[in-house]
Amino acid sequence: MAPLLSRLVQLAPRFNDDSGVLHQPQSLNKSSFTLDSSGVAGFFGGDTAVSGMATVNLFKYRRWGGWYNTPGSYEIAKQYGQLANSRLWDGLFPGGTHDPSQLFGLDGKAGPDFLAARSGSSFTHTGHLAYLLTRKAGRMRGVRDDEGRTTTPASVTVVDLHHVPEERVEPPLRWSGSGLLAIVPIAASFTACVICALTWDWFCFASIALGIIASGSACFVLGSGKLTFKHHNPAKGAPPGDGILKGGGGVVVLRGQEGAVNSVTRGRYFLRYQPPRPSKSPTRTGTRRKTLGRGSLDKGLPDGMELPTLQQTDANATSASDVKPRLPPESQPRNVFIGFAAILLTLQFLIQLLLIPQGQLLGQILFVATLAVSWAYNTFLSSIDREDIQTTILVDDILKLEQDHIKKFEFGNWTAMSVFACLALQPDANDPLRKPRKLLDGLIPNDTEVWECWKAKIVQKLSSNAPWTFTSADWELKELDEEEQELLETLLKDAEVAYGVWSRWRAGRRSPTPATAVNA
Repeated sequence: MAPLLSRLVQLAPRFNDDSGVLHQPQSLNKSSFTLDSSGVAGFFGGDTAVSGMATVNLFKYRRWGGWYNTPGSYEIAKQYGQLANSRLWDGLFPGGTHDPSQLFGLDGKAGPDFLAARSGSSFTHTGHLAYLLTRKAGRMRGVRDDEGRTTTPASVTVVDLHHVPEERVEPPLRWSGSGLLAIVPIAASFTACVICALTWDWFCFASIALGIIASGSACFVLGSGKLTFKHHNPAKGAPPGDGILKGGGGVVVLRGQEGAVNSVTRGRYFLRYQPPRPSKSPTRTGTRRKTLGRGSLDKGLPDGMELPTLQQTDANATSASDVKPRLPPESQPRNVFIGFAAILLTLQFLIQLLLIPQGQLLGQILFVATLAVSWAYNTFLSSIDREDIQTTILVDDILKLEQDHIKKFEFGNWTAMSVFACLALQPDANDPLRKPRKLLDGLIPNDTEVWECWKAKIVQKLSSNAPWTFTSADWELKELDEEEQELLETLLKDAEVAYGVWSRWRAGRRSPTPATAVNA
């Protein structure tokens, strides 16, 4: 530290006490002081750069905004070089995943359980899109319209799906102010290059220029993927896909056609890097029998799906993961482009370590300044909630939901919430649920004698058009003792409260205000 301070004192301007003449310090370009290259390389981490790169496919023109000298080039190469998907690149960048949608955070989150009301296609786990919709419902502000008891508050979000998406949809990307902010690090990097060239500091010039080319190329190649939504079309004549997404603090009731509900429960996002392959003409039955095998059987399935394993062919399989989606072939980047971009990022990291110590002090300071500005911009990009953007695309562009298509109701206990959810699944009194007991067991798995009696009463009411009124004859049962009868009376009163909210909402006499989203 002492030699450094003495050197700074020598470089500072000073006056001659006798003549008053200002003595100029030694030029920065001629200084022998150099920055520690290892310290420069490790000062700014690459985590923010990796997180910022994950936004490259969510904003319009974002792929053109990466032409600046960014820190963490090796971390970016190690993270995204796996997408090259070949033995050579796997050896250079081992581990990770080859699925761009999971790497960019467009897939991979497990959704809640789905209980089907009419189609029978219940899943023990759903996918990323169901997670997004449930997340949006959890952040909405509902209205409580009952005066029942309060134990564990729960909510019911009713979503009316009026639009059935196409099998493949490429939603339009939205413009974001982050595109304009990219001008700041780009201008800083190019200005530093010009100054280094004017001062004949070609080592720092080459280091900054290489960073600009490597980062810009990687951003352009990775951002060439088109965000695409995909789901399978149900068979003709399929019953309505109404059902319940069972979350932790409440449920989401989905009402609509089978194709609309499938888009939430079994749809997915992926990135399309290549044009879709043309569909081949179907082969004759005789030819297929000669080449019968798992590969040929997979060709007969809808695009993006594969056959389940032998254990999954059981008729009782009810998990959405029983038939796992296969990565579409067009979602893989071209190996040569993504591989060369990763190699270029790695070379940037290595070459900058060698060249920066050879440069002049001014060039080294400019190099660190470009990293600081780029790091600040990457921090801003990493602070953007990508799941909010994905949810907006799902709601507005895929499902085309209007404000009045989503309503949220708050209840003071899980019992009233469960009854209201079942009532919401039969908007027409002349079309009751076929198996309401299955829904009740899924929402409330309790199987004590009191709950069994309560469920039997609720199933009876759901199967009739009569108003829900319970009397002492409904809970004063011989097989129950006094405490159990008191509990059953309380549970039946909760059901009456839920029926009152549902009847007012259906009749429109006291319809709650549509819920509004909070930070979504």
